[in-house]
Order: sequence, then structure tokens, then C-alpha cells
Amino acid sequence: ENTINAENLVGIDDVVSETLNNVKVVEWTSVNTSTLPNFNKSTNVASEIYPINSLVTNEEMEALGDNEYFKLLSGDESFEKHIYQCPEFTNYTLTKWKYQILVIGRTELDNEQNEQIKIIEKNCQLLRYLTYLISYYKFGKRSDNIFVQEYKKTQIPYSSLNLLINKFSEYNGSKRQRSDLSNTKCIHYICVLALILSQKMKTPVDILARDLGLTVSNMICYFKNVGCKVGKPNTKKHKTTKSTNYSFLAVLKAPLTLPTYETKYN
Repeated sequence: ENTINAENLVGIDDVVSETLNNVKVVEWTSVNTSTLPNFNKSTNVASEIYPINSLVTNEEMEALGDNEYFKLLSGDESFEKHIYQCPEFTNYTLTKWKYQILVIGRTELDNEQNEQIKIIEKNCQLLRYLTYLISYYKFGKRSDNIFVQEYKKTQIPYSSLNLLINKFSEYNGSKRQRSDLSNTKCIHYICVLALILSQKMKTPVDILARDLGLTVSNMICYFKNVGCKVGKPNTKKHKTTKSTNYSFLAVLKAPLTLPTYETKYN
């Protein structure tokens, strides 16, 4: 059975084309980069591939208001009760940071430890944005049309909600609508934010799949779309528990390599 590339068929006349009916044609397609945040393919540093300002604008950060998550990490007694109501990824990440802050706080802080706390403080706002984005995505699957009054049920503050709607929907001339393209864009942003917020640009796949209501295999595809390699975690380095169980890790390495998918048809 012969296999030829679709681009080689360009310019072949109809008579010749008719003889190819039983030949398998291979079409190569790449990820629609319009659904990805702006990226830097030339960098050799994984954390610099997707700059923060390509994911979340200053306006979006300001709309978040007070840093509520960092206040929770700073000794609020309602920590356990609050994170129980959050998406699993938010719960998983905040719990990890809470432990880090407790360990750091056992000794007199040096410059490096102060810097670690500042990073966590900044990341708390990014995590809050990600939490809103997860809620926005899940609610948006119910209807193509966007009604702000309905979306208020997500409990996303209006200032942030309005920005999310403008960013992850299309305007058809009379109203805002969610499409497959905008939903895909939303998931890709969620993947990249999760990588940035996790250690060393690697993050559990299963947890986000459960948060978004997707199968693990579908979630793996989305992570691959943003340039990740996905595999089983090293059980010696990544201990799993009942509340943070995961079977796959997505890892982003530099330089960025986006996937190409093969479609076959007769």
C-alpha cells in the first residue's frame, strides 16, 4: 500500500487524480497557534517559553483585587474549609505552598527565603486567575450563548468575569458566543498556567482532567498541544496520596516543539 503526502497532489490534473482513488493520502496539520498564548520558540529556558504577560494582562491582575489566597496561607484558621470548596488543582497547589511556608517559617528568614515567599505571594494571584478560568470553562460548556447574569453563578467577580468573556469568546455582531475554538484556547491557557504554577514546569495531568470534566487522554492531548511531553511520574520522587492522586505528569522543556498531527484518508 502506497503512502504519499497531500501536498504532492497539488497541480495533478483530474485524469491522473482519478487513478489515485485507492491510494492512502496523508495530510499533516499543526496546532492552531491562535489558541495558544504568545510563545518564544528561541529560548532555551522552559520558564521563558510562555511569558506571564502573554497569559494574564496587568488589567486582569488588577481586577483580581486583594490577594485572598496568600492571606489564607498566612495563617487563616479557615484554610482547610476554604480550599475544600476550590477546584482540586487549587487545593493541591495551595496545600503544597502552605507546607513550604511552614517549613520556611521555622527558621530566621534569609534573602533567599524571603524571595521564595514573594514568589508564592505573586503566584497566589495567578492561581486565583486560574481558578476563575476553570470555573468559567466548566460553566461555559452548558450553552453557546453568553449571558452575564447566568455566568454570575460561577461566583467570579464581575470585573474578572467580563475580562474572561472578552478573552475567551467570539462576538458575532449581536452577542458573545462560546465556540470549540474559544474553549480550546481556554484549556490551553489553563495548561500553561498550571505548568508555571507547578515546580520545574511540570504538573499532574489527572487532577486538571477531573477539574475540567475531561478524560485523561483528552487532557494529555491538550498538554501536548502546548509543547509538553507526558509520561508516568517517578514514584520515588512524586509520592501520591488519596486526595492528590495522579498517574501522568506533563513536562515542558526548551526549546519549544509544537506537535504535528497526521490525518489519513483515501
